[in-house]
Amino acid sequence: MDPMDDVFGTEDFKMGEMRREQPTPIDPSTFQELNFPDANRLSLSEKKYQTLDPHDYLLTGAVFDSVHKQQLTIGSAEQKPHLHSDVNSVGQFFPLGELGEGLAKSLEKEVEATEDRFLMARKPAVQIISSLQAFADGDLEKGPDPFTLITGRRHAGKSATLSHIVDYAKSNNWVTLFMPRMHDLLHKTGYMEPSLRRPGFFDQVDAAKALLQQIERGNGHLLHAIPVKTKDHEEANGRLDNISTLGELAAQYNNTEATTDYVGLLLDLLREFAYITEFPVLVAFDDYNHLYQPTGYYLDLERVQPEKLTIVNALRYFEPVSDKLRRFAPAYPLQNGVVIAAEGHHRVLPNKYKPAYNQVWKQVRGAATRVHVPYYSVDEVESCLRHYYSQRLSFQPPTPMSAKTMHLLTNGLPSEILMRTANRSHYHVHVHLPGGQPGQRRNQWSQGR
Repeated sequence: MDPMDDVFGTEDFKMGEMRREQPTPIDPSTFQELNFPDANRLSLSEKKYQTLDPHDYLLTGAVFDSVHKQQLTIGSAEQKPHLHSDVNSVGQFFPLGELGEGLAKSLEKEVEATEDRFLMARKPAVQIISSLQAFADGDLEKGPDPFTLITGRRHAGKSATLSHIVDYAKSNNWVTLFMPRMHDLLHKTGYMEPSLRRPGFFDQVDAAKALLQQIERGNGHLLHAIPVKTKDHEEANGRLDNISTLGELAAQYNNTEATTDYVGLLLDLLREFAYITEFPVLVAFDDYNHLYQPTGYYLDLERVQPEKLTIVNALRYFEPVSDKLRRFAPAYPLQNGVVIAAEGHHRVLPNKYKPAYNQVWKQVRGAATRVHVPYYSVDEVESCLRHYYSQRLSFQPPTPMSAKTMHLLTNGLPSEILMRTANRSHYHVHVHLPGGQPGQRRNQWSQGR
């Protein structure tokens, strides 16, 4: 028996002759096209998403088309505020300023992927900014209503719309109270304790200190120019006797005295916001509907209801009029400002809590002025793809046909467009489209490995 049979198996005469032939050497130039480019030519985004088609950028001598960001942007809200209220700016991108309060979690993913802080100007944001501009100019008829609720389906861009509005306000001398993660206030604020000064309620001391710090960081230059006006208010309880400006009040998060009532100081600051007349005021909440959902805290094996948390109760601006109606009735209405909030749908409630929440939130939505944020249109998809191409997240310039294809696959869902642009392995359709009756189309695609 041939000793090589253990390697090659049994063989006939022809196979044996083939085995004895000298193999043909492989031309090294065959693999030249697989040489990786200089690492300096790959951005962090390109290094992250190595599942892209290698031939898009691994060919030796590949040249990227030059795209200037200035051609795709309208400038910042600080430099060119008038463009942010112009309907002709819809679909163009702008650099988002540094928000001292942070970003919504969904926006952080966009910033991480593109390595910049560019957002698209959407029509709902432009409309609201236009009304804010009219409000600041004294045209109250064209200004927004006291409370505006930004609605839309999950991942439609509600948080981005709200962040755009807040960025505009901050860049144009509005005093802002911005809470980008309302969910954290009800679930991730450390501990709660029974309130000694407010019987029947629970205080979140760490949350109060963090909110004071956020407000001071985001408005410090303006708050120091606004005097305290409610020192004699019955709810102040002497906490404001030695404080002269709102900047000093917000800076009390640094106070290390054991007797400091941080929650009380935060309530004082929220009350003071209602009396600000030196500057226009914007109060902005993301995930505002979470204020009407069960909290993550328990007492005696029972969930603590949101209205029992001191801070949360102060931000629940809608009071019941009857079993089926609610009205916007804050304890201290803003004299020179508006409230703009966005709802969030990223939390799944247990079934036993859904009926009560759905009933309450339906009443709140019915009492609020609503602005709907839709998914991207085809034109917005093309603009988005052009932006990603300028960021080297995509390596092929967009065309009207590619924009229509992406819109068909994603239905204009922004987060899905980002994922498919950054990871081409998610872009292969293996089910015939449209594949169903009108209105019943199902788009399916292979998942990335």
